[in-house]
Amino acid sequence: MLLHRAVFNRDVGLIEKLITDDPAVINEVEGAGNTCLHNAAFDGWVEGIELLVKKGAKINASNNAGDTPWQWAANMRHDEVCDRLETLGADKDYRGRVIVPEHIPKVKDFYELEDGKDHPKPSQEFLEWQKEQDRRRDAGEAANWDAWSAPGNKK
Repeated sequence: MLLHRAVFNRDVGLIEKLITDDPAVINEVEGAGNTCLHNAAFDGWVEGIELLVKKGAKINASNNAGDTPWQWAANMRHDEVCDRLETLGADKDYRGRVIVPEHIPKVKDFYELEDGKDHPKPSQEFLEWQKEQDRRRDAGEAANWDAWSAPGNKK
């Protein structure tokens, strides 16, 4: 995880030393499956991306949610980073596999879980209020979705 920290700190000297000492560290992942390249893309660090790819970082590596460094840069609206990643070989249309750890129960209702069986359920009044809040939020987001969600949009 030292390389991840070095990328966050933009410490080129330490990055090069760590990779020289152990070349495999370049594609090391943290708990969510993010590589150092994900971090550099998220942070908008073009020089770091160039260095990491030059040293062997997998350009289309995907994290546990299936996101690639290009997608992280696009989500943060780092257009220059997206362009540089594509120039270096990133496939902006690639979608990785979503990884669900074995220990996470595959239930949709909290009350089906062992810990949730004895938990008091919310009142119908609260559920109706929450449903209305969700509807209003969704309507507001949908009204502006096209304008602000497209990668490369500078709004």
